[in-house]
Amino acid sequence: MKKIVIIYLGSLFLIWTISCAQPLKVGIISACEEYDSDGSMRLLQDQLEANYDVKIFWMQGGDDRISNDLSEGFDEWLYDAVLPHSLKNIEYLDSIDVLLLFSRRLILSEEKMEKIKAFTKSGVPIVGIRNATAAFLLWLDFAPTVLGGEYFDHYKPMSLKFEFNVVPEEIENTIVKGFEPWISHNLYKHKNLGPNTELIMEGNLLNGEGDTEAVAWTNVYNDTRMFYISLGTPVDFAKEDFRQLLINAIDWTTEGALKSKDINK
Repeated sequence: MKKIVIIYLGSLFLIWTISCAQPLKVGIISACEEYDSDGSMRLLQDQLEANYDVKIFWMQGGDDRISNDLSEGFDEWLYDAVLPHSLKNIEYLDSIDVLLLFSRRLILSEEKMEKIKAFTKSGVPIVGIRNATAAFLLWLDFAPTVLGGEYFDHYKPMSLKFEFNVVPEEIENTIVKGFEPWISHNLYKHKNLGPNTELIMEGNLLNGEGDTEAVAWTNVYNDTRMFYISLGTPVDFAKEDFRQLLINAIDWTTEGALKSKDINK
């Protein structure tokens, strides 16, 4: 009888522990109108919230400045320098456990850039998507330093199709295990992967031209796990497998902190 009571109490404690576990706090910086980052990240959010114990923190950025009255021929780069882009709710960086970064050439105020730079040294991992290797126009060292690789161009025209594959050494990597690649388009060129990176996927144009390009890799920066993938067009995000790959990357970068809503899994 005593053993039954102990087992019963142990089960109650397990259930209580699970019920009291805090959801993983996932931050999203979305600021890439070119690839509809808002719409794409909402698809990812839906899949995350349906299957995992998470709380989402949105930080939307971009150009919400009034520019209709600018004279013809006004230098847009000068305009950017005078009036930085917006990035709403940047204070959420102080609260999150992992950051999903999908932004393109954001120009932020000095104060906000300092907050971003401090965040990258805080021990919170980053999952970089598509344009994240050109995330901040006034911090060009962000990609090679933090994410571990440097963007320098893409193949033209953007409609060129390419195939990508998991490199043989990473077949059992939990981020891509069981992953089935597809044909995508607009292949990015990255160079100089850092010493702490591990290449996971690479791609080639279907027409046989160009070089083999790095498509996805992991990095360790400031003792923190980072992940980057150059896929991320709306066509990619329409695929559940791609969104699951990003979820796997969240789990890997947070060292298993992402918990399924099904406690039996």
